[in-house]
Amino acid sequence: MRIIQRLHGVPSAAVRIVGIGTVALAAAAIAAQAAPPPAPVPISACGFVISSPGSYVAANDLDATSGNQNCIVIAAPNVRLNLKGFHVFGTQDGTGIGILIRKGANRAIVEGADEVQNTDPPNGTEGGPTITAAPQQSEVAKWKIGIEDDANDAKIALFAAIGGITTDNGNTPGNTIGGVLLNKVTGGFVGVLNANYNGQYGVMLNNSSNVTLANLSVNYNGETGLKLVKSNGNAFGPGGALSNGHYGIWLQSSSSNRIHDSNGNTLNKDTGILLSCSSGVTCRGINASNDNRITNGGAPANLKAGIVITQGNAGNIVTVTHNEQNGNPNSDMIDLNPNCGTNTWYNNVGMGNQPCTQQ
Repeated sequence: MRIIQRLHGVPSAAVRIVGIGTVALAAAAIAAQAAPPPAPVPISACGFVISSPGSYVAANDLDATSGNQNCIVIAAPNVRLNLKGFHVFGTQDGTGIGILIRKGANRAIVEGADEVQNTDPPNGTEGGPTITAAPQQSEVAKWKIGIEDDANDAKIALFAAIGGITTDNGNTPGNTIGGVLLNKVTGGFVGVLNANYNGQYGVMLNNSSNVTLANLSVNYNGETGLKLVKSNGNAFGPGGALSNGHYGIWLQSSSSNRIHDSNGNTLNKDTGILLSCSSGVTCRGINASNDNRITNGGAPANLKAGIVITQGNAGNIVTVTHNEQNGNPNSDMIDLNPNCGTNTWYNNVGMGNQPCTQQ
C-alpha cells in the first residue's frame, strides 16, 4: 500500500508540469498565427541566386551587366518569384538565361505581375463580379532563352512578353533562341503570356510530360511557335500560333498530347500543325507521334499546309477543325499514311490529300 501511495504522488507532479507546458505551447501557437508572414526578399540586380525557399520580388527593372550572365537563378524548392511588372533584359548577344529554374527546385511559381483578383460588384450595380485588372506585366527579352525550367511542377504565368513585342516603331528584340523552355520536367503550368518574336521557338517542351499550356500566344518566332520534342501527355489550349517561320505547332516524336480550342494556327510559312518523328528517323515506336488528339480548332491559310501527319505516326484523332485556304491544292489536311493508317479524321472543314481525311 505504501508503494502505491508513493506512485500516486509522482504522476500528480507530472500532470502539473505537463499542464504548464501545454499552456505555453498553446500561447506560442497563437503568437505564431498572429505574426505576419515575412516580407518578400527584394531583387535589385541581375546575378541573383535564390538558395532558400520563400517569396522574392523584383525591386526595379533588371538588366544584365555582362554577357553569359543569368539574371535570376532559382536553386531551391518552393520559391515564389514575382517580377511586379519590371522587365528582365539581357545584353542581346545571344547568351544567358533571363530566369533559370534549376533541377530539383520543384514547385516554383514565377509571375510577371500580381494575379488578377475577382471582387464583388459595388452596391447598386447589376451584373456579375467585376475584375480588377493586373498591373503592367513583365517582359523578358534579349537573352539566349527567356525562361528555362529544369524542375518539376513549376507555374509560369502573367507575362506581357517572353520575347519581343509590337510597337508603333516596329518590333522589339526577343530572345535569340527561345522564349520558354521546359527541359525534362514532369507537371507544371505555362500560360497567360505571350512568347513572340524569338529566334527559334516561342515555347518548347523537351522530354517533358503532364504539362498544361493555356492562354498562350506564340507568334512570329523564327521556326516554330509551340514545339514538343519527345514530350508526352501534355495539353495545349486555348491558344494559337500564327506567322511563325515554319510551323505553328510541331509535335516531334511526342505522343498522347491534346491540342484543343486552338484556332489561331494560321499564316505560318510552312504548316499550321505538324505531327512527325525526329528528323531523319523512321517514324515507328517511341520515335513516332502517336495517339494525339486535335479538336475544336484549326490551321487555315498557311503558306503550304494546314494539319499534316507524316508517315508512321498512328492512332491520332483530328476532329472539329477548320483548315481551309492553305497554299497548296488539297493541302488543308494531309495524312501520308496509306488510307490514313490508324489515324482518324472526321467532322473537319477543308480539302484533304486522300478521302480518309475528309470524312
